[in-house]
Amino acid sequence: MMQQKKLLHGDYDIELETRREDEIGEVTQNFNKMIKELQSTENLQTEFINNVSHEIKTPITSIEGFAKLLKEKDLSDEEREDYSNIIIEESERLTNLAGKMLKLSKLHNQDRITNKQEILVAEQIRRAVSLLEPKWGEKDIKINVNLEECCFLGDEELLFQVWVNLLDNAIKFSNQNGKIDVKVASKNGYINVAVKDYGAGMQEAELDKIFERFYQIDRSHSEEGCGLGLAIVKRIIELSEGKIDVESEEGKGTTVTVKLPQVKEKNNKIIIS
Repeated sequence: MMQQKKLLHGDYDIELETRREDEIGEVTQNFNKMIKELQSTENLQTEFINNVSHEIKTPITSIEGFAKLLKEKDLSDEEREDYSNIIIEESERLTNLAGKMLKLSKLHNQDRITNKQEILVAEQIRRAVSLLEPKWGEKDIKINVNLEECCFLGDEELLFQVWVNLLDNAIKFSNQNGKIDVKVASKNGYINVAVKDYGAGMQEAELDKIFERFYQIDRSHSEEGCGLGLAIVKRIIELSEGKIDVESEEGKGTTVTVKLPQVKEKNNKIIIS
């Protein structure tokens, strides 16, 4: 009865004891497993809310502060323009954060991709490289591509977002005048896409956290993102029945490899028996 009351009040720190090995014992073990999963979910939700509060508080505080400064009468035109630009940038950060949160929430409530169509992976990557040209061009980064023409059956918009996110991260953490290698190749029924940069790299401890929501690899780049990009990428890959792997060495760069099931060749032969 005491355990039941604790559960009704949202206290999941309970465990039923049993030595039985019959059906009742199995039900008890399944109950304990369910309680642990509920506790884990509650912990994730609490952490998510805390992270959201922190991420939203920073730009809001900045917007409020600079809006108050704009009310000062003795500001120069240059100062007024600088403060206005900061308010616009922080507002865009909030909009970006809200959009990514909604996207991640939608993806986590989705158990499969229904809007499937044939996608030319190499063509998508060329588009992503072209889209991000202002960013890699500004840092004088050389993009080396080796793209085998492969076809994948999935959601075109979601998969394109994967390549944009991975390339954007590679650019962000590359050095000035650096290079990025992008390779697409098919092997053993899978399409392998590798994006390799030669920039900052990561410590081994960071590799275990990079797919966590709101985790940012390098806090010096925190103004450039909200730490949701790779969480979204991983969920899209999972829904696409693929795999994602990251290898990195601090000071030498990072390689992200995505494996997607390749579309089998269609057999259009008509067999008459």
